[in-house]
Amino acid sequence: MPSVSAAATQESSSIISGYCQQRSVSDGASFAQALAGAGENPAASGASERIAEFERWQRSYLTRGISEDHRRDVEASADTYRRVLGKAAAQGGYDDPQAFLQGLTKAELAAVQHIHCLADPIDPTGLDKEGALNLLYAPDQTRDIDRDGFQSVGKAKTWRFPPPDAPASVKRAWDAATAGMGEKDTLLLQGAFLGLTLPAATGQGSAYLGANADYAGLTRGILDAARREAVLAPAWQQASRAVEIGGLERFLAHLA
Repeated sequence: MPSVSAAATQESSSIISGYCQQRSVSDGASFAQALAGAGENPAASGASERIAEFERWQRSYLTRGISEDHRRDVEASADTYRRVLGKAAAQGGYDDPQAFLQGLTKAELAAVQHIHCLADPIDPTGLDKEGALNLLYAPDQTRDIDRDGFQSVGKAKTWRFPPPDAPASVKRAWDAATAGMGEKDTLLLQGAFLGLTLPAATGQGSAYLGANADYAGLTRGILDAARREAVLAPAWQQASRAVEIGGLERFLAHLA
């Protein structure tokens, strides 16, 4: 499933990937606790699972309407990125991702940068632990370790829908609803859910949904609003509105 973080982003910027910092985990003990709380034991998963996740993402991503320049970057960086994932599993990179990244060569860091579509070269010394850790996952497998509703990837603050800890049934419904859609239309559909981040943007709450969120109820509300807005939309917006509404209807049907 694509994420907005896979769209063009700047590594030095704070963004909502869907096309943004609250608390961070500051020490080794609290980071380990956060990983456990998020159900993570990445080192135990081993290289094969991480590489398999990356290859699934790559196969899906390259079928979408991405630029030729980015396609070439991903294809040219894939083998090096696989080796980085293998090294990370073997050398404790998921336990101390910052230290691991500092040991990579410039060529290896460049491959990580290209896979995650980051505009600026990666400086491992300036990363928090979530930002460093997520560079060692496929772009659609990044984790929200501190549960703020966003995922740090390098220095970028990204967002995607469905979120990482959404139930598997929700992710399957999303995959079914977006099957055959291009990158542009999928990002448009994700954008329909950006309003869920407003509590965090306004300082009135968190963007974190949690595994028990009522995804069907949220989608019904967003669909109703999209239908009302479509009535008033100018003619040049009607095609994109139809794509959005159709995607929301399919997602809701698959959630049932």
